[in-house]
Amino acid sequence: MQEQQNEQTESRWQKIGQHGELLNFDALHWAAAVDKKTKLMWAINPSKTADFPNPNQELTWDEAKVWVDYVNTQGWCGFNNWRLPTMRKLKTLITKRRQPNFFIREDIFNDISDKYYRVLSSLPITYSDAWVVHFLGGSGHFSNKNAYCVRLVRSA
Repeated sequence: MQEQQNEQTESRWQKIGQHGELLNFDALHWAAAVDKKTKLMWAINPSKTADFPNPNQELTWDEAKVWVDYVNTQGWCGFNNWRLPTMRKLKTLITKRRQPNFFIREDIFNDISDKYYRVLSSLPITYSDAWVVHFLGGSGHFSNKNAYCVRLVRSA
């Protein structure tokens, strides 16, 4: 069963290097990952303590929008069209089972350092609320635009 799950993961995900190059699935370091099913590229920090391109500190919704602009000036993986994901795109990352701490592939998203890992979406609901995905519980909900984690995405 574990072998089958590993094969499915390998066929669904493509690791991307610091300069946008394709890496083997068994690469030890990567800067992004493409979900072949959704055709989305997700930015990944080089380590749990790295603060770029996904900041380690939580940001408000307005701060997150400014952060995206900053990352795009730096050209992470050679691209300058990173953005905050929509709620629908964030939900594609939710797994059916905890992996082992969160409902997200921790073998791909190995840079998670927040113990709750709640991620802002690009979608505001009202002036003070936005959609958030809570990977500790594997669900999405709306919440105030206070500080949450940021996970950047782009179309692959």
